[in-house]
Amino acid sequence: MAYCLLNSQYVPLDVTENAIQQAVMLGSVSGAAVDAQTFEVLFHVVTLNPSFKIPFSVSSFFTSFNSWVC
Repeated sequence: MAYCLLNSQYVPLDVTENAIQQAVMLGSVSGAAVDAQTFEVLFHVVTLNPSFKIPFSVSSFFTSFNSWVC
C-alpha cells in the first residue's frame, strides 16, 4: 500500500512519508506490526492533518524494555 502511494501522482510525497513514519513509530511503541488497515487509518489522519504525530514519550518507550540506556 505504501509503495503504491509513493508512486501515485495524486498523493503528495510528504503526506505518504509522514504516514509511513507514524506507522513505524506506532509499531515501535506498541511492539506489534502495523497492518494494512491501521496504516490506511494513519494515512487518512495524516491526509486530514499533515502535521499529525503519534504521541510518544521516550521514558515510557525505554522502560518497556526493562533496561537502562546510557
